[in-house]
Amino acid sequence: GFAVQAAALTGTAAGAVDPVMLGLLWSTAQGTALALFAGGGLAICLGAAFGLRWLEVAGIAALLSGFLATGHVAERASIWLSLVLGAHLLIAAWWVGILLPLHRLAATDPGRAAEVGERFGRLALAAIPALLVLGVTLAISLLERTDQLWTTDYGRALLVKVAAIAAMLALGGANKLRHVPALREGSGTELRRSLSVELVAGLVVLTASAAFSTIAGLP
Repeated sequence: GFAVQAAALTGTAAGAVDPVMLGLLWSTAQGTALALFAGGGLAICLGAAFGLRWLEVAGIAALLSGFLATGHVAERASIWLSLVLGAHLLIAAWWVGILLPLHRLAATDPGRAAEVGERFGRLALAAIPALLVLGVTLAISLLERTDQLWTTDYGRALLVKVAAIAAMLALGGANKLRHVPALREGSGTELRRSLSVELVAGLVVLTASAAFSTIAGLP
C-alpha cells in the first residue's frame, strides 16, 4: 500500500521503488501508518510466540492506530468518526479472523469447534448488528447523496463490499443454525465448505475496503 501511494503520486509504476519519492512519503501520514502497521504486526507475532497477551494487545492498538492515521476519516479530523471507524475495524477483524482458525479446528477437533462456533454465534448476535450500524454511519458521513453509490468509483466499491457482507451474513446464519450444530455429530465437512466460501467473501470485503479507502477518492 505504501509503494502504491508512491506510484500514484508520480503517476508511474517506477514511483513505487523511487527512493526519493518513498523518502518523501515516509515523512507523511502514510509513513506513520506504515510504521504503526509494521510495529503492531511485529508486537502481535512476538506476543503470540512468547505468550505475552499485553504485547499482543499493544500490537492490536498500534495496527488500529495505523488505520486511523490515514484515509478519508482521518482527512475529516473528526474524533467521533475515528471512534466509529475504530470500533468497526475491531469487530470486522474479529469476524474475519475467526474463519480460518475455526475451519482448521473443525477438521481436527469437531467437538471443540462446536464450542467455539456456538460461543462466536452468541457474541455475533450483538456484534454483527453493531458492525452494520457503524458501517452505515460511516457511509452516511462520507457520502453526500445516495446516487453516489452507483455514480462514483467510491460508491461502486462500497456496493461490492455490501454485497460481500450480505453473502457473509447468509453463510454465517447457515453456520449458526445448521453447520455448527452438526459438529456435535462429528461432521465438519459442511462447516468447512461454508467457512471457505465465507473467507473468500471476507477477502472481497477487505479488497473493496482497501480500494475505496486508498485508491478511490471521495465523491
